[in-house]
Amino acid sequence: MSSWACRASQSESKNRLSEEYDPKMVKKDRHYDDYYRDDYRRAGAKSGGQPQLVFRRYYSSKRRDFNQSASSAPNFDYYVWYRLQSDIDSIICKQLYSGSFYVSINFKEPYPLAIDCDVLTLGFIQLLEQYVYPLDADYVKFTIGYEMQLPLSYDVSFSLGKAIPLYDNTSFITKRSVYEKVSQLVRDYAERYQSAVIKRVFIRVYYKHKETLPEFVLPGKKSSLDMITDIMNVMSHGIGSDELPEVQSFLRKKSRVPKVITSLKRKRVKCNPRPFIVADIETVLVNNVHTPYAVGYLEVYPSMDLSSIVPSSVNIFYSEDHIYAFDNIEVRSMKIIYYFISDLELAVKRKPRLRTVYFHNLSQFDGIFLLKHLVCHHKGYTLTPLMRNHKLYELKVFKGKKMIFRFRDSLTLLPGSLNALAKTFFPSLGTKGSIAHDDVKVSNLQDLREEYITYLRQDVVLLGGVMLKAQEMCLSKYNIDIENIMTLSSLSLLIYRSNYLDEKKYPIYLLNRNQDAFIRRGYYGGHSDVYKPYGENLFFYDINSLYPYVMKKYPMPCGEPVWRKNLEKVELDTLYGFIEAYVVCPKDINRPFLPYREPEINTLIFPTGHFIAVYYSEELKYARELSYKIVPLRGYMFEKTSSPFEGFITNLYESRKEAKKAGSEAMSYIYKNCMNSLYGRFGMNPESTVTEVCNEERYQELLSQDNFQSGEKLTDSHYIVNYISNSSCVSDEEWVPPRNLAVQMSAAITACARIEMYPFISKPDCYYTDTDSVVLSSPLPEDLISSSELDHNYKLNAKDYPLISSVDIQSFKDRMTSFRNHGFGDIGSDVLYDPIMEPLVQSSLAHLLYMKKHNIPLKENDNGDKLPDLMAFHPNYIREKLMLKVNELLRNMAIVLLVDHYFVHELLLFASSLTFSSSPLPLRSALRLFPYVQLFASSLTFSSSPLPLRSALRP
Repeated sequence: MSSWACRASQSESKNRLSEEYDPKMVKKDRHYDDYYRDDYRRAGAKSGGQPQLVFRRYYSSKRRDFNQSASSAPNFDYYVWYRLQSDIDSIICKQLYSGSFYVSINFKEPYPLAIDCDVLTLGFIQLLEQYVYPLDADYVKFTIGYEMQLPLSYDVSFSLGKAIPLYDNTSFITKRSVYEKVSQLVRDYAERYQSAVIKRVFIRVYYKHKETLPEFVLPGKKSSLDMITDIMNVMSHGIGSDELPEVQSFLRKKSRVPKVITSLKRKRVKCNPRPFIVADIETVLVNNVHTPYAVGYLEVYPSMDLSSIVPSSVNIFYSEDHIYAFDNIEVRSMKIIYYFISDLELAVKRKPRLRTVYFHNLSQFDGIFLLKHLVCHHKGYTLTPLMRNHKLYELKVFKGKKMIFRFRDSLTLLPGSLNALAKTFFPSLGTKGSIAHDDVKVSNLQDLREEYITYLRQDVVLLGGVMLKAQEMCLSKYNIDIENIMTLSSLSLLIYRSNYLDEKKYPIYLLNRNQDAFIRRGYYGGHSDVYKPYGENLFFYDINSLYPYVMKKYPMPCGEPVWRKNLEKVELDTLYGFIEAYVVCPKDINRPFLPYREPEINTLIFPTGHFIAVYYSEELKYARELSYKIVPLRGYMFEKTSSPFEGFITNLYESRKEAKKAGSEAMSYIYKNCMNSLYGRFGMNPESTVTEVCNEERYQELLSQDNFQSGEKLTDSHYIVNYISNSSCVSDEEWVPPRNLAVQMSAAITACARIEMYPFISKPDCYYTDTDSVVLSSPLPEDLISSSELDHNYKLNAKDYPLISSVDIQSFKDRMTSFRNHGFGDIGSDVLYDPIMEPLVQSSLAHLLYMKKHNIPLKENDNGDKLPDLMAFHPNYIREKLMLKVNELLRNMAIVLLVDHYFVHELLLFASSLTFSSSPLPLRSALRLFPYVQLFASSLTFSSSPLPLRSALRP
C-alpha cells in the first residue's frame, strides 16, 4: 500500500467540493503555500502597499479553511527589496579563523520584527549572493542567524536551525533549494518570536580550502544590478518546490523488541547526601563584552547552618585586588577565573565527596565564560559539555579519565528567580541584594569594592540555602539526593518510578524510531486563540492543574503498540491508539476543535475544511460528536488501561495540601512542580543538539556531516561544534533509542486536556483561550467553581480577575488633562501621596515624574497635545523603570477600559516603558485596541514571549 501524502496539486484542490472520502483525492493534499502567498499578495495590494502588516494577519491566523483554491507564488517584489535597502545601516564581513568567516547586515531603527519574513529572507539572500556564492572553495556550509533585542537592552545572537550545505557530496545544490531552506527557517522562527526586534541578520560560513587558495580571500562585491538579476533568476517562479515531497513511510520495521519503562526499587538504606558547591560570577561591560570582575563560591555541607556563617566562608576573587600586578581589566578577569578554577580543584581534592558546582542560570550566562576559559587556559583538562537546544545543562571537567568536578545549572532543577526561591525555601536568609548594574564601571570597581562583594556574597549564600533546603526535603520525603539529579522533570520521573510505577500492571512501552516518529505527529500543544479582541466586564477563569487532573482522570495508552492499516471501513469506536485519519470539519463550526500542524510553516492551527493528520483516537471520537466526519486510515493501537498516574497525582496533591496547611511553601513548591513536569518528560524530542569540544581533525569530519549545525574556534587546536543527534538524516543503525521517553503518554494527556477545555472554548461568549484558561463575558455556574484544584477542576483565579470595584475616574481625567495642557510642569510629587487616587494611577503619574527627572523630551501631536517622544522610549531607558506586578497591571487594564479614548493614549504610552515578569491577558487586550500600538510595540520588553501576547500585538 502506498503511503498517504499530505499535499495536493493545485487543480485537485480547486475541485474539492465533495465531503465524501475518496482515496484518489487524499493521496495528495493541496499546495497550501501557494494560495497563502496569493492571499498575502492580494491583501497587500488592498492595504495600500504595506504587505508586511498584512503578512502578520495572514501568517498568524489560527483558523484556515483548507478548501480555498491555490495560486502561483509571487515574483520578485521590488517593494520588499527597496525596503530592505532603506533599512540597512551597514554590512560587515570578517574572517573568524582559517576556514570560517562571518557576514552580517546591521539594520537601522526602527528595526524589522521577526515576523517581517520577506525582508529578512531577502537580507539573507543578498548576503548569500554577495559573499557566499562567489567563494572559491572545495566545500561550503553556512548557518543563518539573528541578533535579537532582549529585555533590559541585552542582545542575544543565535543560529536558526542547522547548517545548510551548498554541495551534496560533490554536486552543487541549486540556489532555489538553498533559498527555500532559508525562507523556511525564517518562517519557522517568525511564528516562534513574531514581535521580537531583529537588529542584525548574519551568515556564518564554514568552508574547506582549495589547495591552490590556502589564504582567505574576501569575495568580490557584486553590483546591485547584478545581484538583483541573479536573485530574480532564481525567484522568478517563487521560492517553493514544484515537486510534491515524499512522505516517509511509517510501515512497521523489524527492530529491537520494545522494552517498558521500569520501576526502581526503593533504597532501604538511608541516602547519604553529598556536599556541593554554589558559585556566582559578576560582570562588567568592557567594549560591549561582559567581562567577569568578581567570582565567589561556598562549600555547602548537609545540616550546615547557613544563617550563621561568617562572611569569610564565601571565597571571593575580585579583579581589582590584582590591579597593581595587571593593568588590563581583561587580564585581571582571566586571572580571577583561573584562580577560581584552581581553587575548586584543591577543594575537591581535600573533600573527595565534593563534585558538583551550582550556578543559577549557568546555561545562559556563566557557563559560556567557564567553557571558553577552561579550553583556553587549562590545557590539562578534558571537557564534556551537555547541551540541549543551545542550553548548557552540565559541564564535566576531567583530568585524565577521572572527573574532578562538574558545573550544573540550579535553574533547571528549581525554576524561578533566585530572589523568589530564597523567599520560598529559606526566608530567614533575607532577600537578594540590589545594585545598579548600569552604574557598574571599571572605573568604580575599586571604590565600590565592598558594596559589590556584599552583593555577590549574598547571592552565593542564598543559592546555597535554596539548594540545601531542597536537598533536605527530597531526602526526608523520598530518600533522593538532588545532587544526583539534573532537571526538575528528571526528579519527577525518578519519584514516579521509585514510588508509584507498576510496570506489570501498567506497561509503558519505549517506542522504536518509526513508532515515535508516527505518534509524535499526533503530539500537539495547548490551544491559544483570540476570538473577540475587545470586551468589558469579562470573567477570567483558570483551570488549575489541568494536566495533573487529566493524568488522574483519563485512561492512558499502555502495552505494546500494534500497527494496523486499511482502516477505512473499521468502526472508529473499536479503535484505541494513534490514528492517521482523513478529517472533514463542518463548515458551520465557529470554534474548530481539531488542531493541524501546517508542515510548510511549522505552526499549529485549528482549521476548517478537510485534511489528513495523526490524532489520539479519543480526540477523534470527541470530534465526531461535534459533527466532524472521520475516516481512519492507519495507525498504532494500544491497550486502554486506567491511568498509571492516578496514585502519583493523588498522593502529591494531598501532600501539597498538607504542606500548605503546615506553612511549608518550599515543599508545596516541589510537589506542584513535580506534578506538572512528569508528562512533559515523556514527550521530550529524541532529536537534540549535541555540543562537542574537539580537535581540528574531528572538526573537519563533523563539518562534512549533514547534521552539522555550527562551530567555533576556541584555540589554535580546539573547536566547539554543535550538531544534531538522532536527526532525520541519521540511518536506523546510527539512531540511538532515547531513554525513558514515551511520547504516546504526552500526546494522550494533551489531547484529553483539549477535550476538557472545549466546552468552554465553544461557548459563544468566549473571548480568548490559552491552554488552561478562558475569558468569558458571563460567569460560570457556581457548581463548576471550586476552591480545590482537583475536585471539579474549575477554579476562579482571583488574582487574574480583570475588574476593579471603583476608581476615581474624574480625578484621573483632571490630572491627565493638566498634563495634556501644560506638560510636566503641573505634576508634582504630591500626586504620589494623594489618598483619593487609585494606586496604579499614582504609579502611572510616577512614570511622568521619572520622565521629567531624566529630561525625556516632549513633542506635540497634530492636536497640539504634549506627549513624551516615542523615540525616547528606547530600551536603554527601561532599566530603571517601574516594575509592576501582575495584579497591578490588571488594575491598569480596568482603568484603560473605563476612561475615554484620549486618556487611553497616554496610558498606552506608559506601557512602552514597562517590563513584565509575565504577560496578563488584560494588558494584551488593551494593547490590541488601538492601531498606534505598533509605534512602540518594539519597546515592550518581556522575560518571556508567550504566543497570546504576540497575537495581541498583531494589527
